[in-house]
Amino acid sequence: IDGSQCQLMGAISATPWAIKGAIGVVSDAYPLFGFHKSSYILCASLIGTVAFCLLAGLQISSPTVASLLFFFTNFEIATADLLCEGKYAEAMQAKPKTGSTMVSFVWGLIQFGGLLAALFVGPIADAFNPQVIFWLCVP
Repeated sequence: IDGSQCQLMGAISATPWAIKGAIGVVSDAYPLFGFHKSSYILCASLIGTVAFCLLAGLQISSPTVASLLFFFTNFEIATADLLCEGKYAEAMQAKPKTGSTMVSFVWGLIQFGGLLAALFVGPIADAFNPQVIFWLCVP
């Protein structure tokens, strides 16, 4: 694909990170199954799981289809990120003294997960079909 099409597909894939505010407003205003956060995380996880399974299991030749599937995987991650941040912000308000410790713990785990992914994704992609990596991303 050419450069402009690549940029467009990247923008489509990254859109969920730009609409996190809207996701938060919707989840706060309209509880789903009686819950404001957990039900939205569960629904987004189901959508992301299906997208990861399709990325892992299908031979996708269309950049548009791939970018839409990446949109849904990013939707899962952005929704869980936002709503979990909201939940631990509530916990920090209840116990303000533990706030910085909680944020440090969460970001430490995120960085550790990123390090593990960086260590393993290259060798896995070299040894197997790169689509195997998507199977590892299925929640």
